Amino acid sequence: MSSWTESPCALQQLSKREVNMSSLLFELLTVSLGRILATFGSTDETIVQVQYGQKNSDLPSHPRPVRTKSKSLISTEATNLYALTDVYHKALEVHGSTEALESHRRPLISMTNELTDAERMRMRMRVEKTSASKGADRVVAIAFALNCCDAACKYAAAYMTGSKSLFAEAIHSTMDTCSQLILLMGIRYSARNPDLKFPYGYGNMRYVTSLISGCGIMAFGCGLSIYHGISGLLHPAELEPLNYAYYALFLSFCFQGTSAFNAYREVISKSKRAGISIINYVRTSADPSLNVVLLEDTAAVSGVAIALCAVSLSSLLDSPIPDSIGSILIGCLLGTVASFIIRTNAAHLVGRSLPQRITDDIVCRLNNDPVIRSVHDVKATALGVEQSRFKAELDFDGRAITRAYLHHNLCILMVKKNSINATAVPIPTIGS
Repeated sequence: MSSWTESPCALQQLSKREVNMSSLLFELLTVSLGRILATFGSTDETIVQVQYGQKNSDLPSHPRPVRTKSKSLISTEATNLYALTDVYHKALEVHGSTEALESHRRPLISMTNELTDAERMRMRMRVEKTSASKGADRVVAIAFALNCCDAACKYAAAYMTGSKSLFAEAIHSTMDTCSQLILLMGIRYSARNPDLKFPYGYGNMRYVTSLISGCGIMAFGCGLSIYHGISGLLHPAELEPLNYAYYALFLSFCFQGTSAFNAYREVISKSKRAGISIINYVRTSADPSLNVVLLEDTAAVSGVAIALCAVSLSSLLDSPIPDSIGSILIGCLLGTVASFIIRTNAAHLVGRSLPQRITDDIVCRLNNDPVIRSVHDVKATALGVEQSRFKAELDFDGRAITRAYLHHNLCILMVKKNSINATAVPIPTIGS
């Protein structure tokens, strides 16, 4: 939505004057000529070489030296500025004609856009270096390798002892292994660059794979564990000597503890960088892959403790009932974790809004822009891992846009017209 009122007339007149180069354009611009020339009437060597295609030997003579702050913000260094009129006439001598100059010189607006694209690329590289999702692939890969070893130990011990709790834990480790394999595939797939079919990229694949992992844990991990626990209660069986069960649980605790420690350390690092608590970081699913590994490993360590208690009670009481109850408790634990994973990832895929403080900050910055009169119908949603979409309808101030256009393009227009002597124009004050 754009409300221009008197501005369309001004822009239409501006467009006609730019095409025809009539004297009326310069009568309109003379009011603010002096001040604009004082600011934009000169340029430095970099712009001369890039925008006008001139070498050092082609630079105009008699530059105007100025003192500018260096990057250290402490010392100063000299910089030579050249008048745009001298630069333009020198460029005409070098290239031979206006057409040849225009074919080699990038327009001012194109130069601005290219610099903006370059800045976006630098920003993207900085984000990738400090990304909250960087390091998740390493954590997931470590968890995958450890869970493979853990599942093998638990299956062997469950086969030799007949323990329902160990079998439930073996199923748990198997589902964790499959889940982390899916997460690794999602991480690799989400790193693909945007294309015509998916212009916003593949960042949501992490949420998709995390959702699949949650569904798998719910269906197989939770379901099978509860089923075998109930089956053990209804049809109790004699337990074999449980020495192997203790060995397997000890190894499992080492495997799962190592994986959980790596995930927990990564979450602490990312939450500190984001400036939020660990609980809020997990709740917001800033990195779903990392959160899934952390929750799965936490549940695995808790499951090992439950299985150890159940096996110990069964050994002391010489009854399979505690072991079967332990299997049911492990299934309930897996169901709780899976429910949280499914709920948080589904909310992101549906399109959860950004925090209100972030939206308010963006709207405030837009309202502070002199070109924008007002902001309406604001919608801000999370698009993927560290990606967001912001939509708003802006009411532009046409007069401010016109003044900004003249402010940036006046010198080029005057030089092309070649009918005004820039040094002979007094410097008037600009009205509102």
